[in-house]
Amino acid sequence: MNEYQISIIPSLLFVVVVSFPAAALGRHIIQFSILFASSIFLSVLGVYSLSLITTKASGPASRSKGSLKKIDQPKKWYDLSLEWKTRVFGIVAAAYVLALPYFAPGGPLAECVARAILFACAGKILDLTVARAHKPPKMMERGKAVPVTDRNRRQYVWLLLRECRYHSFDIATSEKERDRPASTIWTFGPGIIVPLLVYFVPCSETRFLLVLLIIHAGMETGHTILHPSSPHPLFWQPFAAGSISSFWRTHWQQDAASFLYSLAYAPAKEVVGRRFGKQAGRVAGVMAAFNLSGIWHGWAAACVSTAPWRTGAGMWALFVAHGVLCLVESAVWKDRQGGLVQRILVWAFAIWSTGMWIRDTEERVDVPWLKEYLV
Repeated sequence: MNEYQISIIPSLLFVVVVSFPAAALGRHIIQFSILFASSIFLSVLGVYSLSLITTKASGPASRSKGSLKKIDQPKKWYDLSLEWKTRVFGIVAAAYVLALPYFAPGGPLAECVARAILFACAGKILDLTVARAHKPPKMMERGKAVPVTDRNRRQYVWLLLRECRYHSFDIATSEKERDRPASTIWTFGPGIIVPLLVYFVPCSETRFLLVLLIIHAGMETGHTILHPSSPHPLFWQPFAAGSISSFWRTHWQQDAASFLYSLAYAPAKEVVGRRFGKQAGRVAGVMAAFNLSGIWHGWAAACVSTAPWRTGAGMWALFVAHGVLCLVESAVWKDRQGGLVQRILVWAFAIWSTGMWIRDTEERVDVPWLKEYLV
């Protein structure tokens, strides 16, 4: 039985489970478990194929010094058929992951969280197996590339799938802008002040700040569980951001930076920049990245509303507006980023615009207890 035949098994199991006369809850748990496990299987298969390409790349280099020159000639060290297979596995796995909420739907709130996580997983898979198949990430150790061999291929696959920021690879997220010392006030202050604001001034704007805190705490906990040895946190004092650009680039969670760059920013910048110039390419790249991020969050938010298209489109528009604001503040303040006036203006806009979206969504929330709390 080959790899393609094996990939059909989850679909057959799904059909059996759907027709099995079990309780609704039990059937839902079994369905989702099988589907999620099969999606992990497909993801591993795609990244495993990526490791085979890497092994082909590093194999000759480990035999003799003279063979190092061959690595600079791509067609000499990777197999096009293997690269094609890796991309196919990646696309199938990503599509499968994105379809999970439709195959095994839960409550609106649970589905919202599942969609947000699964979209990020699909983006990670496409980033590794499609965008980087021509030049797979290199595993690093003490600043030097480690050749991928048959012995450490499992470690290569495991680390790529487990690490949120690829700390062990040459594509690791840059930490240059986080070098300055952390402030105690910005680290612990928001966790005390924001809940008090929500209690004494319960409105959409303060609830938005509370949501930021909850996302921060939840994702940082998940990152710690997945990658306890990582020397860098996923977030870095989000409320200390002096601009929209620095908020998304430096202070907010960075696990999506890799796939937003490879799937949106880089292709748009390349295509537009080649035709209209470097500056136009940068503008297109920024807007493409925020559009993809808007689609991600809009798709996740849509399922909690009785008017999903309106809610999803509103969330998408918020992210597009942030992309425009990044370009505007870059043009207005140029190299003088993070001043007091800019800090006040951009935070006021972010809080006001998100509060407006929350107020528009409150009446259409499809979660009774959440609607009662909001309204």
